[in-house]
Amino acid sequence: MLSTLYSFRGGSDSANPTARVVVGPDGSLSGTTQGLHGSDFGSVFSLRPPATFCRSISCPWTKTVIFSFTGGIDGDGPGYGDLIFGQEGSIYGTTIFGGAYNAGTVFKLARSSGGWTETVLYSFTGQSDGLNPYGGVVFDNAGNLYGTTLYGGDVNPPLSYGYGVVFKLTPSGSGWTESSYMFQDGANDGGLPFAGPTIDSAGNLYGTASVGGDLNCSWQVYAGCGTVFQGFAPSAIYSFTGSGSFGSPPGPEAQLAVDAAGDMYGTTLQAGANRFGSVFKLAQGTDGWTYTSLHDFNTADADPLSSVAFDSSGNLYGTASYGGAYGAGVVWEITP
Repeated sequence: MLSTLYSFRGGSDSANPTARVVVGPDGSLSGTTQGLHGSDFGSVFSLRPPATFCRSISCPWTKTVIFSFTGGIDGDGPGYGDLIFGQEGSIYGTTIFGGAYNAGTVFKLARSSGGWTETVLYSFTGQSDGLNPYGGVVFDNAGNLYGTTLYGGDVNPPLSYGYGVVFKLTPSGSGWTESSYMFQDGANDGGLPFAGPTIDSAGNLYGTASVGGDLNCSWQVYAGCGTVFQGFAPSAIYSFTGSGSFGSPPGPEAQLAVDAAGDMYGTTLQAGANRFGSVFKLAQGTDGWTYTSLHDFNTADADPLSSVAFDSSGNLYGTASYGGAYGAGVVWEITP
């Protein structure tokens, strides 16, 4: 059974929550809205359950706007990348646009005088350092932040928007120092990384790229069916296969999920045997990574944009944006 905890009203309440919510240190749910632009440039919010007992299972939760973006230096459109909390309780995230060059930002929200104060940790220039960070950021054990940008990097024609970059922000005195690695040619590393990276328990960095790899696929001026890559200087550990031209980037657009054994799980948007996406598993062995397709979507359940979630029994859950009884999408489960 589904219960609506809060309905957005637009305007000063903002609109279009696109990323998932995360549970904060105090037990509240925190998330973002992408906004409607014009006068709504997105927000960061928190939700709390009713303070007193409520007899109705559908009692609304209380929403608090932590920060509203103005579309300028502070950022514009934080709605795709997941938020994370630092050890000190601050919130970290990205905006797709805005910043000093309108190419996106990495931001921090810290508690201050009963409210929250935003600091832009980095403004992307849209050049070799990256353009449009759609995914969120992750911390390593040393306190560095890692993320990806969808575009930027090598911006030479005909790929004037570039293949994207993996970036790193290192604490430096009172600020942060940015370094980045450009996706090169798509064949050996990938390109157009929508999702942010994942760091496993051993400190290894992994991520997904929606094009590159097997160059038999194409989308607009980009080639490749997508990859899973490893490292700050990314190299593909798996390239998805297929052929033909696709209406959207064919490969994965969601963050990887890693289980206790170090196996990785994810989805592709349009790759797979039926060209409607897939759920996959990558298991590491002595001879490298072994790929298993757990499900190939079809017209009944198509185009999975989301990452996957586990339960304690090892079942996988996720969503597909089309298909189902009414053609409006499904929530799916895969059991071992």
